[in-house]
Amino acid sequence: MRHLDPVIVNARIERISLKDLSRLRSSWLIKRLLPEALIGLGAGVIIPLFSLWFYLKFHINIASLGIVYAISNATLALGTLMAPAISRILHSRVISVVTLEGLATGVLAIMPSIYNLPLLLALFIVRNTLMNMANPLLTSLINELVPREERGRVFGLWNMISSIPRAVGPGIGGYLMDIGYLDLPLYITSALYATAVVLFYALLRGVEKGVRVVHGT
Repeated sequence: MRHLDPVIVNARIERISLKDLSRLRSSWLIKRLLPEALIGLGAGVIIPLFSLWFYLKFHINIASLGIVYAISNATLALGTLMAPAISRILHSRVISVVTLEGLATGVLAIMPSIYNLPLLLALFIVRNTLMNMANPLLTSLINELVPREERGRVFGLWNMISSIPRAVGPGIGGYLMDIGYLDLPLYITSALYATAVVLFYALLRGVEKGVRVVHGT
C-alpha cells in the first residue's frame, strides 16, 4: 500500500476571498487592467468565428484556410521575438502596447470592406501579428510591477478578467451572423478594442515611472 507524505496529508488548501484580494499590494494594478474584459469580449465575438466568417462571405472552407491559420499561429513566436525591439524603439511598453493594439484594431476595422481575398488574408495575418506582439510586452510590465509573491494571483485574475467575457462573445457573434449581419461582429470587436486601448493608455501611462524608480534607472 502506498504511504502518503505526512506533510501532504496535513496540508490545507488556502482559500482566497474577495476581501483578501482587496488587501493585495497589487490591487491598484488589477483595477487598471479591467479594460482587458473588453479585449476578451471583443476577441470572443469574432476570433473563434473567423473561419465561419470567411466561409459565409467568401465560400472558403476551413481546409483551404489551413495554411493561413498556420502562418497566423506562427506569428506568436515572431511577435514574442520582435516585441522587445518595438519597446526599445518607442521607449515605453505601455505606448508600445497601445500602438500595436491600436494598429491591429485599425486593420480589423477595415477588413469587412476588403473584397480582394489575398489582401484580406494578408491583413488577417498582420492583425494577429500585431496583437501577438503586444501581449508579451504587457505581461512583462505586469511581471515587474507585481511583487513576486503576488504574481500568481495577479496573473490568474488578469486571465479571469479576459476569459469570462471571452466565453460570452461567440454566442453574440454567432447570433449576428445567423441573422445575416456578417460584418457586424468585426465592427463590434473593433469598437471594443478601440475603447480598451484608450482606457489602457489613460490608466497605465504613468506606471512605468514607478518601475524605473524601483529599479533605480
